[in-house]
Amino acid sequence: TPMQTDYHKLTKEESPEFEDQTLYRSIIGSLLYISSWTRPDISLSVNLLSRHVGKAKEFHWNCIKKLLGYLQHTKHIGLLLEPTHTDTAELCCYADADWG
Repeated sequence: TPMQTDYHKLTKEESPEFEDQTLYRSIIGSLLYISSWTRPDISLSVNLLSRHVGKAKEFHWNCIKKLLGYLQHTKHIGLLLEPTHTDTAELCCYADADWG
């Protein structure tokens, strides 16, 4: 799974502030783009992590590393939209993005 299932409980624990806040914001921006266009399965995880761009902690950075590992191992999965060659175009899409 892209995110730990006990994320909300773990965020209440103390963790030191992450040193490179600019790097954190940059990666969150890239993940937001990916989750919007090709990987809706990570949108919940990215949404939760993007809430901490102002003051990210080491715990959040570790969650990003886990998410990047998930993307590496599931790089064959994606959302592909192709044009149809008919007069009517319909789009019906289902994606599952939850805690487990």
